[in-house]
Amino acid sequence: MRAELTCINVSVHNRPTIDVGRSRQTSGEMSSKGAAYELGVTPGALKQLVEAKLLAPIRSRRARYEVSLFAEGDIRSLQTACDSAVSYRWFQSMTDLPEIAVEQLVALDHLEDRLDPAVEILKGGKLLTAKSAHPFLTRFDRVPHRLGAEGWSRLRDAFLGVGGREKPWGPVLGAWLDGSLPGGPINVGLGGEPTLAIYTAVARTIIMGGPSSAPWFGFESNQYKGSARNWLSPGETASYLNCSAVEISYLLEKGHLLPIPEERTRYRRREVEEFSEAWMNTREAAARLGVMPRHLWRHLEAYDLKSSLGRGFHKRDELERIVEKEVRARRVQSYAPLNHSRRRQPSIR
Repeated sequence: MRAELTCINVSVHNRPTIDVGRSRQTSGEMSSKGAAYELGVTPGALKQLVEAKLLAPIRSRRARYEVSLFAEGDIRSLQTACDSAVSYRWFQSMTDLPEIAVEQLVALDHLEDRLDPAVEILKGGKLLTAKSAHPFLTRFDRVPHRLGAEGWSRLRDAFLGVGGREKPWGPVLGAWLDGSLPGGPINVGLGGEPTLAIYTAVARTIIMGGPSSAPWFGFESNQYKGSARNWLSPGETASYLNCSAVEISYLLEKGHLLPIPEERTRYRRREVEEFSEAWMNTREAAARLGVMPRHLWRHLEAYDLKSSLGRGFHKRDELERIVEKEVRARRVQSYAPLNHSRRRQPSIR
């Protein structure tokens, strides 16, 4: 079990007693430097709390530089609050899950948000309650670890076959938690890094498909319960469209995708969704057919694809029909009985 799961912040009582610049003036006071040490942050974070009126110094001590003094009780209260929270950023580093996956897990009540502006400043962003994060991480840490597992696909790769709709991170991980995910997940990460994978056959059967499909595991935007962000980052946009950063740049250059004017590194979520509903990338088609993207045209060359934006984007309704036809043909072929008449007969001389 990772040491981080036992305690998010090291308790002050377990630290060796050292003199931090004579930080404690009286039994009830701490200097900004001493308080920052106790909280495990920089003095700049305390300054942010003061500026946001979330922490008030009891007085200032004039020296070479002005030193703010804080009530020890206030700092201890902040410590307790920090110990009860886990940052999204830290949780993601432990699981290799994108932020959208964490948001879906919260929406489906597998995790719980912790709303505390002061702790958000100290921990650098959105928070989860420790009581909801720790059981998840404990289960995550017990996922079997295997390398080179044939017939398994990384979860991120499996979601390449999902287009024109939300990647169902929350439902898939929720099914793992309640034991209803066929085969369960394994960890295929190298060097101790977490990388979840599931059966490739499971991914193609119950996850993949475009906006008109009805797979076992799907996530609708209204399931965010009003907490959905109205924007996506460049990386999230590329993931949603199943393309690369280079292809995002191409769409920007051609005017097919526009960033939010006041936020040049963000895109309106609804516009990304509408684009993905209208256009399909060949990476999605390749994932659903189980072939490498560069080999896809061997399977599609018999069809006449007319509408294209370039860089692998085609009209979804056109490419979708072709992919579904190929998928059905592959399923029929896989279930067909062996034709014993095709066995090689001995030659007659």
